[in-house]
Amino acid sequence: MLEELARYTELPLVAQPNAGLPLLVEGKVHYPLGADQFAAAMQKFLPYQVAFLGGCCGTTPEHIACLKAAVKDYDVQPRTVEPLGRLACREHIVEMGGNTLPKMIGERINPTARKKLAQGLRDGDLAMIEKEAELQVEAGAHVLDVNVGTHGIDEVQVMADVVTLLQQSASIPLCLDSTNPKVLEQGLKQYQGKALINSVNGEKASLDNILPLAKRYGAAVVGLTLDETGIPPKAEGRLEIARRIVAACEQYGIKRQDIYLDSLVFTVGTDINGPRETLRTMKLIRQELPGVNLLLGVSNVSHGLPNRPKINSAFLAMAIGNGLDLSIINPLDEMMKNAWQSAALLAGRDANAENYLMLNSEQAAAAPVAADEAPSLEVVKRSVVKGSSNIEQVVQALLEQGVEPMTIINEGLIAGLNEVGEKYEKGVFFLPQLMRSAEVSQQAFELLEGHLQSGEGMQKATLVIGTVKGDIHDIGKNMVSVMVKNHGYRVVDLGKNVPAETFVNAVLEYQAEFLGLSALMTTTMQEIPGVIALLREKSPQTRVIIGGAVITEEFAEEVGADGFGRDAVQTVKIMDEFLKEGTSCSGKN
Repeated sequence: MLEELARYTELPLVAQPNAGLPLLVEGKVHYPLGADQFAAAMQKFLPYQVAFLGGCCGTTPEHIACLKAAVKDYDVQPRTVEPLGRLACREHIVEMGGNTLPKMIGERINPTARKKLAQGLRDGDLAMIEKEAELQVEAGAHVLDVNVGTHGIDEVQVMADVVTLLQQSASIPLCLDSTNPKVLEQGLKQYQGKALINSVNGEKASLDNILPLAKRYGAAVVGLTLDETGIPPKAEGRLEIARRIVAACEQYGIKRQDIYLDSLVFTVGTDINGPRETLRTMKLIRQELPGVNLLLGVSNVSHGLPNRPKINSAFLAMAIGNGLDLSIINPLDEMMKNAWQSAALLAGRDANAENYLMLNSEQAAAAPVAADEAPSLEVVKRSVVKGSSNIEQVVQALLEQGVEPMTIINEGLIAGLNEVGEKYEKGVFFLPQLMRSAEVSQQAFELLEGHLQSGEGMQKATLVIGTVKGDIHDIGKNMVSVMVKNHGYRVVDLGKNVPAETFVNAVLEYQAEFLGLSALMTTTMQEIPGVIALLREKSPQTRVIIGGAVITEEFAEEVGADGFGRDAVQTVKIMDEFLKEGTSCSGKN
């Protein structure tokens, strides 16, 4: 983690670990690393120029004294971070500039000239936006443009709602597209990462209103080479505006790698020399303003002409050949994607042809599914994997076609959750995707419950779950509850800060086959042995699964738990395995 952080930031880094993972020894929490071992282990952090070293759980004054002695000659040096453009969402960083692969901004979340999307915004129905995001991510977009500007809505609130939604379902950075500072600020407040603001221009009012937001929220910014007089017809005039934008950004402390200059393009249908001046502007900016990134809204070049993808794809290739770093395009357009990957390779910006080979090998991903795809069990499964809120409409359509509810559950919901679990375990998916998939599965499951016949869909077994006494953290426990329920189990969630007697009484009342215990803190994990001991007296056949941030597999074995649920996916697997072995308390399995 520190190695990755050191790649991306010059800010001071802090290393303050535990003295090893906690163990339970003779009923007490024990940390295995002594003072000398701890000091030795800390040496691995020094190459990353960590500015602050310390200790957390299990460390003592002796640990810190040994650490201090061990690093007395350690001299923290400034780190050199490659000055590339970087945008970030919660899980991923996208790099631009230099010799990196040119990147694509998906342009389709924009109500301009799109009546259905505009009407959805007015109706508060964001399903189409979510679908557009999903399709563009599948098609290979690296960033999503988000424009919600249409009449009849509270644009400030809608921007906040859309940003919140897309962060749950799309794991790539966002470009917030508005000229209204209030709209931009609300979106930036909701955004968890480093966004791109689209846009400022050379007008003083624009710079004065937008650049403070970029500085305050750590965003990058698009600079349009126009001002109050319009777009200069010649490259030299646009370069002069670009200089003003860069100078203004630098006055606010915005670095050049966070500036994306748009050289702008007129349609070739009205100005035969327009595209050529745009390319010339790009060359001049690259020469005169080194360090900035070049961005372009490519499709403007073909406005008003037939067979626009032909023109757009050719111009995109020319722009990449002239140093384009980030293009605003329709990633669902196969001609554009082909031009992008080929031009990047020919321009020397696809190291070892990795991107081209990935997209053109036998293993290359299939094209994204069309937005109007007919409802099917496969669509249900994919909706779970993508965390699509459109899943209820798909499920309802299948019910109307006569598909059995249990078929939808088994071949759609559970099949999707199993795939999500596999992706999570491989590190392809992370906690936000896991949570989103569980949430949409729960929505679909609740819809299906009303259509099940009496006795149909009987829960496989019962899990009583809660966070142990003294512990008020429940995010992980809640995640497990939702995932287990969606796999066909009955869940009795006792909440947090639950005494041992309450756990055991609930197990007896509901005749539960499983008990789940969660603890986040080292001070509360000591409650677990007492709960297990009491349960063994009252209901010895009930299986106990424990988990939480401080829990390890060794600790689970030490306290006599039947399983260590390191996450929600693993917990479901453990429970399913026990049922296969026929070890539930009722014996019915």
